[in-house]
Amino acid sequence: MASPEAPFHYCVITASSPSQASLYEKLIRRRVDCGQYPRNIRFRVYADPPRGRVGSGGGTMVALFELYQQERQAPALSEDALDEEDILAFFSKQRVLLLHAGGESRRLPCYVPEGKLFGPLSAARSQRETNCPVVVLDFLLSLYFRYPWADGEVILASGDVIVDFDVAGQLLRENFRRGSICGFGKVASLEQGSRHGVFAFGNDGDEGPTYPVQDFYQKSPVEKLRKECLVPGMLEESCALDTGIFAMSPEWCLALFKLGAAQCDGKTLIKAVQASDIYFDFYVEVVMASLPGQTREQFANRVSGMSKLPVAILDLMHEYLGSLELRGALMQDCAFLHFGTLKEFPAASLQICELGLQPFYSHLAEGRSDWNPVPPADPAKRRDPMIVNSQAHTVRLRREASDSTEMVWVEMCADVQITLSPSGFHLLVGLQDVKVERPLPEGFCLDGRFIQQEAAGGAPSEISYIVAVYAAADTFKKVKQPEDVLFCGIPFHSWLQQRRLRVEHVWSNAQEAASCTELWTAKLFPATTSAASLAELLPGYWDASCFRSDDFIAQVRFSLEDLNRLDSALDRDIRRYRLVS
Repeated sequence: MASPEAPFHYCVITASSPSQASLYEKLIRRRVDCGQYPRNIRFRVYADPPRGRVGSGGGTMVALFELYQQERQAPALSEDALDEEDILAFFSKQRVLLLHAGGESRRLPCYVPEGKLFGPLSAARSQRETNCPVVVLDFLLSLYFRYPWADGEVILASGDVIVDFDVAGQLLRENFRRGSICGFGKVASLEQGSRHGVFAFGNDGDEGPTYPVQDFYQKSPVEKLRKECLVPGMLEESCALDTGIFAMSPEWCLALFKLGAAQCDGKTLIKAVQASDIYFDFYVEVVMASLPGQTREQFANRVSGMSKLPVAILDLMHEYLGSLELRGALMQDCAFLHFGTLKEFPAASLQICELGLQPFYSHLAEGRSDWNPVPPADPAKRRDPMIVNSQAHTVRLRREASDSTEMVWVEMCADVQITLSPSGFHLLVGLQDVKVERPLPEGFCLDGRFIQQEAAGGAPSEISYIVAVYAAADTFKKVKQPEDVLFCGIPFHSWLQQRRLRVEHVWSNAQEAASCTELWTAKLFPATTSAASLAELLPGYWDASCFRSDDFIAQVRFSLEDLNRLDSALDRDIRRYRLVS
């Protein structure tokens, strides 16, 4: 397929580690080589500092400087070596899209190998005629192929939410005034706004589409938003919810570099970020530093409950970012789709289909035709399983009739026969030749993996097939107390006790066994040699009466951490294509 020319020059993507950065580069290269992604976009993938945890603000500073340094062969940032003219000259000529896409995605364990950015999504049949499966990045890029880019613009966005809106109807206007930094908000209820960032707009006499930002709130109570942030002229009480998208000017980039070159405890601020000595959030310290009319003390007080930065660094932020003009655009017709958890991911895919959203390469057109939301689907249709990247004719699911609208997500599957619960959510990924007669309990997920194990004596690596079983409510992240760990929908200690197991059976590490707080590292999933043995094994995860404790203890088992380390995202990408080609 012929790929469209891109209206921007660079797509910079941040990753959490060098290995994730390398993976992203390979998945992108595959799409470029297949003609699915334009060759005129210069993709750049940068890993967070080795010690990690620098925040979206620190990550933005490091990524933009790495881009500038790589393209201009610039020296390290310092007050003496800061070439202001060259920084302005470089960014004034470029259009840069920066996507923050790091993180391990533990709350979405089935898609950890590829990361959320390359998580597979459903698409209309006309959009499937590609050499690579349709993924989250395809939809993320769609907005920016229609956006009215200006030379010298850097756009920052999050890689874990899909945002799309009517560009032609809301932004293609002569008075699209961006300021030095411009955030994009969507009309939302006050209740939704209380869980996110919210803009409080002022009025400078312009009729939009942008307004001066007077204040910016993070996860504030509904009453506070009602008092300070109501959007006028709406039928219901509404606020301007931050979508995570910000557009920045060359002057803003220079100010950020000046901040990075400033001295802090004997080293430049960017060196402190690169060493993971400091952490700051773009949507807290960086944005709030540019709020108008505030003193240093007022800025420090504003972020005091959210920031861990010392006052000296907050003073530097106020000094360098405080004079920049902060504006905001309000999108009244906007999709805002989260896909960070097991339930959110398929729900977002369903909404993409319902709204008629398209990947960037699918017949993009100017005007209203590129944004055409449709009413929600008939609830009856929502009860049908969503079968994606699978041999659908070999997937046979049995389910009693019910009024439930809970989703069933089936992806990368072939030759499957499973009985589902009458009304619960289910997620089936990577299953091949899996046949289970006993009904899968409500909320349960089956996650199949082909992994390569190093054989002894230098022999060729062996491929094993493993099916991980878990529930949507399980605790995939480390918790504080052992009693907070959930597995298969129940307290983990109860699950073990019912099966005559001890923590030492599932954690070989004595420290992990003693703490019993990280399900991610528990070795719970053995490899199987046949469909018959798998059919015997799986029901034991939800029915202790058919669990074979002695066999389980004797088997070599893998944790979710092991499965995601040993699985190959590239192999999965190819497998998806082959299943539907």
